[in-house]
Amino acid sequence: MGLPRGGSAVIYALGGGLGHLTRALLVARGFARATVLHASAVRPALATHATLVRTSDARDALRGAETLVVDTFPAGLRREVDERALRRFDRTVLLRRYVRPGAYEDDEALAARYDAVLLPYPAEACEWEGAADGLHVGHVVRELIREDGDEAPLAVLGDAAVLPPAWRALLPARTRFVAGPFARLPRAARYLSIGAGYNLCYELRGLGVDHRAVPQERRYDDQFRRADRLGVGLYDRDALARWL
Repeated sequence: MGLPRGGSAVIYALGGGLGHLTRALLVARGFARATVLHASAVRPALATHATLVRTSDARDALRGAETLVVDTFPAGLRREVDERALRRFDRTVLLRRYVRPGAYEDDEALAARYDAVLLPYPAEACEWEGAADGLHVGHVVRELIREDGDEAPLAVLGDAAVLPPAWRALLPARTRFVAGPFARLPRAARYLSIGAGYNLCYELRGLGVDHRAVPQERRYDDQFRRADRLGVGLYDRDALARWL
C-alpha cells in the first residue's frame, strides 16, 4: 500500500510554497480524475493530468469527489477542513509532512480524524522520528533531470540576493543562477539552495549530487532542523569557503 489511487479526488494543497502543489500533483497521478486546490499562479509541467483551481480559501471547493487528500495541514490553513467537509467524501487521506511542534494547534487530534495518514518519508529517515502514527510512503518528490551540456562549477537555486555580499564574493565564475521554479536542473558540480525545503532537499538527495543549503526561517517548516539532519546546512562564510 502506498499513495491513494483510483476514482476521483479533491486534493487540498494550500500552503506557503510550491512544494505543497508539487506533492499534490504527484498524488493526483494516481486518480482517474483529480482537482487540485492551490493558491499559486504558477502552473508546473506536472499539472497536465489534473484540474487546478486557484483559491486562497478552499471552503466551497471541498466537494464533488470520492476521496479528499489534504497536504500537511489537517484542518487546512483557514480551518476550512472541518468535520462537515470531511463527511462529504467517502475516503479521507492526510499526507502528513513534519511541522514545528506547537506551530499548528491541535495537530495530533486533527490528524486522527482521517481514514488514512500517510507519512511522506521512508521509515528509516522520517522527520517525525517516531512521533507520528501513519504509513510511510517514501519521499513524495519529483525525479529531477539534469540538463545536457557543459557542467558549471556551481548552481545556486533560489534568490541569491539573500546571501550576504561577502558570501556572494566567493561564488566561482560561471556559477548558474536559478531564481524561480524549474522543470530541469542545470548541470553543475555543486548545488547551493537558498532554503532547505522538503521538496528541494529530497529531490537533490535523490539525485545524489553535492548539495548544501542556507536554511530560511518559516512559520511551520523547520528548515534548520532538516538541514542539520541531512548534514547540508551552511551557516557562515567560512563554511561556504571550505565547501567550495
